[in-house]
Amino acid sequence: MACITPCSRATASNHSGRNTLATAITLYALFELRTPALLIHPRLTDAERSAQVRAVDRRERPLPPNAAAILHTSGTTGTPRAAVLTRAALVASAAASTRRISETLMRPP
Repeated sequence: MACITPCSRATASNHSGRNTLATAITLYALFELRTPALLIHPRLTDAERSAQVRAVDRRERPLPPNAAAILHTSGTTGTPRAAVLTRAALVASAAASTRRISETLMRPP
């Protein structure tokens, strides 16, 4: 989650290619503002990043109102595709992770 771009015809902005506190704060702020974010892998070239931004801008269908993030698949079986993650999916994933971590921490050694 190193490069975050609000999905409103913005250009890619690079947040240093690392998971930083600034990156997390930006992501949480966009999430709270209900502004979908395009998450771009930090190892992509500038051309690949630009292509992902253009692909989102050219979407034929509008993003769903509950969209929280867009990730591109790896493209192992063809062309990478954009996957839209909803707020509900991210919240459910966070809740499941929290439960799993809590269970792990509560287990006797």
